[in-house]
Amino acid sequence: MNETGQTADAKPATDDLFDCHVISLARTPERWEAFRKQNAATGIGFHRFEAVDGAAVGFDEAVRLKIIKAGSRWDSVGRIGVAMSHRALWQKASAGKRPLIVLEDDAYVRRDIGAAFAAALARLTQPWDVILFGYNTDSLLEFNVVGDIDLSGLFSVRQPTRQQLSRFARATDPVNLFRLRHAFGPCGYAVSPQGAARLLAGCFPMDNRMLVFPATNRRFPAYSFDSMLNAVYGSVAAYVCVPPLVLPLNDKSKSTIRVRG
Repeated sequence: MNETGQTADAKPATDDLFDCHVISLARTPERWEAFRKQNAATGIGFHRFEAVDGAAVGFDEAVRLKIIKAGSRWDSVGRIGVAMSHRALWQKASAGKRPLIVLEDDAYVRRDIGAAFAAALARLTQPWDVILFGYNTDSLLEFNVVGDIDLSGLFSVRQPTRQQLSRFARATDPVNLFRLRHAFGPCGYAVSPQGAARLLAGCFPMDNRMLVFPATNRRFPAYSFDSMLNAVYGSVAAYVCVPPLVLPLNDKSKSTIRVRG
């Protein structure tokens, strides 16, 4: 096992093509340690990326930095910190020549992600901007099946337990890539340099634009970073892994996002 907590005897294909960053707050070192331990079997060389603490930024500063649009409404500085952390990694990807893998520190990663993702990517014949490895299971997932036909659905397990996630991490089911329409929870994804530039242009400054979900006949204003992602997925080459290669614990009681009340 190497110094970052990963096994060193089997280097996955992802390390040759991607730099892998895990977003984690400095004030929650226990989350980073838990992430390393529960995902050590992947063999990936994870790099900890210090998350931006939204509490240290504030709403006025976020407007000045063009993170959020003046006059828009956001219920948590934590959401701003999340957006700034992902934005910083997009800027890194956009300025470089290598795609990045971005993970959040509550993610459970399938042990075979290197081989499974490489196989799925090899079958993709179109350029890609962003590929979601996973998503929250307490909200909808919508992707294109074929032609003009999309599939929109909900999950039978809304909050997987640690035991369920541990079993998921040992899965070896074949993974396919589909054009993404909607998904929530950016727990893990790959982003290309050109994709990062397009996401930066499409998401910032964040506002409360209306999101429309035709399959479920729902609409509501954007209120978070992943809401903004849903607003731009349709204008970039966005794909999603089915089944997922990453799932989050998504434990609301341990969330680092603080909602104003």
